[in-house]
Amino acid sequence: MVLGTDYLNIPVPEFISREKNLGNFNIMEKMVNDNENNYDEDTMKRLNYELFRTKILKLNYGLSRKKLLAEMEKYIKDFSSMDVENYIKNGTLDRIYLEGEERFFNRSIENLHYLNNNIREKSAFNISPNKSFLEYVSRKISMGNIGKYRIKYEISIKFERSGTYKVWLPVPLENDYQKNVKIIETYPKNYRILEGAQRSLYMYDTSEVFKAVFSLETHDVTIMDGDVNSRKDIYMEEKFPHVSITPYIEKMAEKITSEETINLKKSLKLYKFITEKIRFAYAKSYLLYDNISEYTLSNMVGDSCLQSILMIAMARALKIPARWRGGYVISENSIIPHHWAEVYTEEYGFIPVDPVFGNYSLNHYNLREFYFGNMEGLRIITSGDFNVDFSEPGKFWRLDPVTNDLGEVETDSEKVINHRTEIKLLEIENY
Repeated sequence: MVLGTDYLNIPVPEFISREKNLGNFNIMEKMVNDNENNYDEDTMKRLNYELFRTKILKLNYGLSRKKLLAEMEKYIKDFSSMDVENYIKNGTLDRIYLEGEERFFNRSIENLHYLNNNIREKSAFNISPNKSFLEYVSRKISMGNIGKYRIKYEISIKFERSGTYKVWLPVPLENDYQKNVKIIETYPKNYRILEGAQRSLYMYDTSEVFKAVFSLETHDVTIMDGDVNSRKDIYMEEKFPHVSITPYIEKMAEKITSEETINLKKSLKLYKFITEKIRFAYAKSYLLYDNISEYTLSNMVGDSCLQSILMIAMARALKIPARWRGGYVISENSIIPHHWAEVYTEEYGFIPVDPVFGNYSLNHYNLREFYFGNMEGLRIITSGDFNVDFSEPGKFWRLDPVTNDLGEVETDSEKVINHRTEIKLLEIENY
């Protein structure tokens, strides 16, 4: 399995790029095939990666205007069809054209609620269903009442029909935050654990369903629990393509922190900037971004993955070690993918930093201070780094080259992009 992002430093020829940007993917594919003999092997890999990305782009933009209006009528009170044009013009409604047909991002309705205050005011949509609980937990932790949790959950991948598949399911890491990770059950029964920064459970079998049940123990974290033992030097470097220290990233990081001299206060300034200025919104599939940190900063919008990578990029631009954490968070008796960062401070070592849980656009005003250095134990870490491949990769492009929240699937002959992943919380208890 190839990350694909390895080839993003190779430019796409202008005449091919132009057709891609116009949504003329059939013309684009013909151009790539017709020019196969004109380019070297690496350029052709980049072009074929672009063709793969167009397939995923189509999956991300499945709403016609008719379907969009039907959803708006269902979820937004007193909306007008004329509002659509206004939302397109102000950039809060994501529209593209595919083969000449207008298409909207699948999660447009949710993002309209996150990005438009006037829609929030006339809708029952709750932009932060877990807010009151998080405020309670943060107060409890701040008072010194540190919780410990036993968590049991299931992740499964399902297919429309039985077949022989290769499946990489994410597995919780063992670290100072979480321990006693156990595999309670799998189906099919035969599997191998692939160690690495994105720890995975690999299965190669014939079935309609692949699943695993895990249990682990976690605990709340305060700034005093910082990691002082891990290496710092490996978390200070650029990491192409998403943590590239471009002049734009570097200058913005320096401008934001110009009045500070120590890393702790510099990191806090970066965190405050993101939580105040970067609005939350659901992102496209991560393989569709050429440079996540620059995209997030220039568009001032992003989900937990995008905001955390921006935090890491700006910290490393200032020579502050910063690293990635990805996996899941428990929200209203369910488990959803979530990501955050850790930054190094001379005083405490590596401390957790969660820009989304402290984000002003989610009305998390009372949580911002807490989520710089502290963290509740209601989360599971399956990725210790981003943009890394499995220790035993497959043959085809990764569907998600950044993290492994939902698993990867392929057959002997092709990449599978239409599987359905479900994550279920089975048990949680204090101990």
